[in-house]
Parts: sequence; C-alpha cells; structure tokens
Amino acid sequence: EADKDMLPEELSAEVLKSLKGDVSNFKGENISSVVITVPADFNQNKIQATKRAAELAGFRECHLLKEPSAAALAYAYDSTEDDDGFWMIYDLGGGTFDVAIVKKIDDEFDIIANVGDESLGGKLIDWDIVDKIFAPAVIEEFGVDDFSRNTEKYGREFAMLKLYAEEAKVNLSNEDEYNVLIDRFMEDEYGDPAEFDYDITRS
Repeated sequence: EADKDMLPEELSAEVLKSLKGDVSNFKGENISSVVITVPADFNQNKIQATKRAAELAGFRECHLLKEPSAAALAYAYDSTEDDDGFWMIYDLGGGTFDVAIVKKIDDEFDIIANVGDESLGGKLIDWDIVDKIFAPAVIEEFGVDDFSRNTEKYGREFAMLKLYAEEAKVNLSNEDEYNVLIDRFMEDEYGDPAEFDYDITRS
C-alpha cells in the first residue's frame, strides 16, 4: 500500500517475498533458504536488519555474503585458466566500492580480506560527470549562470543529465568517445526548445 509506513527491513522483506515468489513459480518448489549479498562494510545493525528482512519474507535460513566475495566466487566458478596466486576483486556498485583480496590455489579460493566504502560508488561518479563536465558545458552553451543542482527550477534538466551521465559512463567502458544528445533539453535565448549535444571522451 502506497500510504503505509514501513521500516527499511519491512520494505526489503517485500522485495524478497516477490523474488521468492518468482523463483518458486519458476522452479515449482518452495524456497526456504537464501543467500543475500551485502556491501563489504555493512555494520552489525545493517546485517541484523537484512537477516530480519529475510525472516519476515519467510526464509528459514539466511546467509549473508559480502559483495566482493560473491564477485570472487563468481570469477572462480567461471575461470578455466591456471591463474594461482593472489587476486584483488573489486565491485563498484551504484552506492558502494568494495574490494576483496583472495588467494587461489588449485582451483580453491580463500577470502583473505574484505573492505568497502559506502561513500564511493557509481552514482557519485555519475554526479561528478554532471557537475564537472556537463553543467559547465550547459552554462557555456546556454548562458545560464545560475545552472546548479541547488537551483530548484533546473530539477528536470539535472535529472536528464544524471541519466545520460550513467549511460555515457557505461559506454565509455568500451569506447573512447560517446555522444550525448538530449532533445528539447532547455529553451534557448529566444524561448525555443534546444538540444544538448556533447561529445564526452574516456579521458
């Protein structure tokens, strides 16, 4: 219900219930155990809230796995190469940057250490692209000196720039340059709709 107040773990439980239902329907069997990945620096309160969410969702067993450890295990599962030694596995998600140091010997992985930073993530990189690259370009092209995220009247424009910043970032993983083209981005000096057209490079 849209007008119902919920604790974070209660809302999380609703998501888990939905996923549980999807898997049960697909598999044709009841699911009673779950493994949930969490950021590497989740504190005890967050860990307990996550376990509580799983309990509320109807899971009898819940195991938590730190996200970089999960990435390391996924790599180990898919790897067919003879690459024994120490590895650093990182997970740069939307809101966190997590790292695991692992040792691989004879196809067995040992997690040596996990660490994470909840104040560094992909969305912060997106906003840096918006604030340090796109916004100055908008100011120069459209002559709007007050163009800032703190200016309420530009909320629509900044929402669009954030969306395209993420798209550009993803594409620049494989390309040296990416064209951002937003139709009807803003009105020009004559009051006509104008587009934002910007070539962003990987560098």
